[in-house]
Amino acid sequence: MLKKLALIFISLFVLSTPAYASEKVNPALWLISDHDSKIWLFGTIHALDKKIKWRTPKITKALTETDTLYLEVSLDEMSGQKAIALISEYGLNKNGQSLFDLLTPKTNTALKQLITKYNLPENFKQQLAPMRPWLAALTFLNIQMMHEQIDPQSGVDQSLENAAKLFKKEIRYLETIEQQLGLFGNLSPEDDLRFFEDSIIQMADSPEMLHTMLDLWKTGDTEGLADFMNVTFSQFPNLQKSFLFDRNKNWANQIDTMMKGSGNIFIAVGAGHLGGEKSVQWYLEQKGYNITRVQ
Repeated sequence: MLKKLALIFISLFVLSTPAYASEKVNPALWLISDHDSKIWLFGTIHALDKKIKWRTPKITKALTETDTLYLEVSLDEMSGQKAIALISEYGLNKNGQSLFDLLTPKTNTALKQLITKYNLPENFKQQLAPMRPWLAALTFLNIQMMHEQIDPQSGVDQSLENAAKLFKKEIRYLETIEQQLGLFGNLSPEDDLRFFEDSIIQMADSPEMLHTMLDLWKTGDTEGLADFMNVTFSQFPNLQKSFLFDRNKNWANQIDTMMKGSGNIFIAVGAGHLGGEKSVQWYLEQKGYNITRVQ
């Protein structure tokens, strides 16, 4: 269970895995509508091999009709100075303790294996030492992403934002960068360390789990993806609540407010938020909304 947890964190914010252009990709899309509003709800992958062709005719039609695009967070801010400042605030050990003073022998062995696998420089461990475990885990997973030739600029969210800018559509966000990075920054020391250790061990021992999650996204199997995530998160109820349920409820409340207005809106969030109990749709259904699966 623990090995899956770190991967799931990354699937919510950062990482996916490569696939081939010849594969059929049919990600999930829903529609919520009333007499003067249409809201399309789309499950994304945040980084993707640029050869993947995921824009189906139904997605293209929905985007064409859209007045406003909502993403989880501003991608420009995620790569800007504000992100750097927040990472420094949330991601560095304030007490001067080295990350490597905290690790088990098993994790150290896996770490050495990955440093060799990715041909990292000898001083790489020194660069990781002042980081909090969660930031060190993201650093390694970004290295894995580059190793597998996955480009964040080719992620679904980035592609949608680029298209919205090109066609001069309004772009809004469901969360701030402070909220997203604060989720990591507020991890307890115990969960923070387990996140790093499980990430490193999983990367060394079980890389196929990335492909499992990607396959579920490509086929639009959000219930399968939700089962995969919730079985794991159920062992860690505090994390399940903060990283999944609380955010899903917040987004559902925002969608409820949007539906009280008018217009056509396209909302794109990580696919892991759109399946199972206490998903975004689950919270909306509690408010009385009928949600139609259109793809």
